[in-house]
Amino acid sequence: MFSYTIKNKYKNKKINEIIKKLPTTVRLGMIDVGNNVKELIVNAVPIDTGRLKESISVTIQSLADNKTQTRIFSDITIAEYGIWVNYGTGLYAEGEGGSKRSSDQIPWVYFNESKGKFFSTKGIKATHFFDDKGFLSRQGNINLINEKIKEMLHEFSVK
Repeated sequence: MFSYTIKNKYKNKKINEIIKKLPTTVRLGMIDVGNNVKELIVNAVPIDTGRLKESISVTIQSLADNKTQTRIFSDITIAEYGIWVNYGTGLYAEGEGGSKRSSDQIPWVYFNESKGKFFSTKGIKATHFFDDKGFLSRQGNINLINEKIKEMLHEFSVK
């Protein structure tokens, strides 16, 4: 939840205009926040073919009562394996997203098409490239929204 207090240094007419414009301004700030968190996640992705980085997406949704929600996710149509890179697999799987296997299925064999051969594995360790990026960048994200609001208020002070 994000709340903002505006000191009444504007004429009442301007206050009504500010109140009308505030939801749009915050929405623009949320777009900046989403892109900021996306960039942090993309930079934390382990080096791969680039598909996993490309799969990180941002959507902004308008909800009831002028609320806005930012959703950042890995698009499984681009890189279906993102959840396993984040949470691990096999012996190293963590949390609900990890791909666990029973002990009679470890190790398992898979074919790597790009290398043209079979490999045996016990799993991959979790990288947590997606975890906590929004929380870790919280103050920076608040600052992004504050900047958008200050820019909007500046427009009213120069009118």
